[in-house]
Amino acid sequence: GTAWAVVWQDGRSGVDWDVYGTTVSTTGVVAMEDGIAISATAGTDEREPASAAAGATSLVAFRSGDDATSDVLGTRLNAAGTPTDAVPFVIGGGAGVQSEPAVAATATEYLVTFSDDPDGAGAVSNANVRGRRARATGAALIDGAPFAITTTFGFGSQPAWAGGTSYVAVWTGFRAGFYAIYASPIPTP
Repeated sequence: GTAWAVVWQDGRSGVDWDVYGTTVSTTGVVAMEDGIAISATAGTDEREPASAAAGATSLVAFRSGDDATSDVLGTRLNAAGTPTDAVPFVIGGGAGVQSEPAVAATATEYLVTFSDDPDGAGAVSNANVRGRRARATGAALIDGAPFAITTTFGFGSQPAWAGGTSYVAVWTGFRAGFYAIYASPIPTP
């Protein structure tokens, strides 16, 4: 493409965290130095943004909620860095805390991974890594629901992705009393 989407969590409201972004050209020109609000819902913390580009669009995934209950939401941006979805869509929701999104892209779709702690306790034995795919254009979500990437290691956090024409999930896991780094190729569900 001709520009990268750059996103960050921003506390300029003085009340809660919001997600802002801008684009940076391949020559290093920043389009909007103060950025634009990608998601700034009053009274709700929106943080931990991550993004990737698929052609002329980008997907921004972020955590929305507090430390006891939160969801992972997403919104797509056009080449100018403006959101194209009227409201962010739910990538990972439900009971507990869904957090730490990571995004990778192929030419036509995105894959978002996130940590899912269904009871919100933050205990190392409860969180797992889940994923969900979204389209670069058209209807947002491909998968009807998030799918499990890991459910047996007892702890899944800090998921990360490598994209291209296929995906590989990388995460920190807690097993047998030790933290370790795990990886797995992800087939299309």
